[in-house]
Amino acid sequence: MHNRLTTRERIVEVSLGLFNEKGYAATSLADIAREVGIAKGNLTYHFANKRDLVDELRRRARAQASDRRNRGASDLAFVDAYVETIWFGLS
Repeated sequence: MHNRLTTRERIVEVSLGLFNEKGYAATSLADIAREVGIAKGNLTYHFANKRDLVDELRRRARAQASDRRNRGASDLAFVDAYVETIWFGLS
């Protein structure tokens, strides 16, 4: 599975895991690059800094939430649906 992902996709996937595991502040670009198996310079080619990674993660989360909302999906727990409703209300 891992080999079918582009480098950019692997970076996003790994960064989400590390941010969840260690927290944003405790995760460095070097940590992410090491986990992906690339040089830090290769990572910064795709994302100049951690903020750019977070912006991409946020964009993807909003797109997924928007897709669920447009499909009328009710597969979320009440609290998750509530959070998404507030999230869309703030934008």
